[in-house]
Amino acid sequence: MREPLEKTIWKITENYQERQMLRWQEFANAKDPGVKNRILRDIQAEDQQYYETMQSLGVVYKAPDQAVVTTESWEDRIKRLRAEREAAAENIKDDNDDNTVDDIE
Repeated sequence: MREPLEKTIWKITENYQERQMLRWQEFANAKDPGVKNRILRDIQAEDQQYYETMQSLGVVYKAPDQAVVTTESWEDRIKRLRAEREAAAENIKDDNDDNTVDDIE
C-alpha cells in the first residue's frame, strides 16, 4: 500500500534534519581544517539534494534560471499594453465581421 505524500515528505525532512544535525556536531568537534572543509562540502551537497528532492515532489518551487529585467517605465508599459489590448480588440472585431452570415432570401 502506498504511503501518503505528506508522510513521505515528513520522513525525508526528519532524516535530512537529523543527518545535518550530526554533521554540524561533527564539524564543531573537528580540529583539522581539511576535515572541516570536507564536512562543509558534505553539508552543502546534502542541502542541495534535499531541496532538489522537495522540488521534484512539488513542495518547493524552483527559482527561474534567469530574472527578467526591463528598463521600461510604468507609463511606457501602460501605453504599450493599452495599444496591444486595443489592437487585439480590433482584430476580434474584424474576425467577427468576416464571420457574419449573409441573409438567405
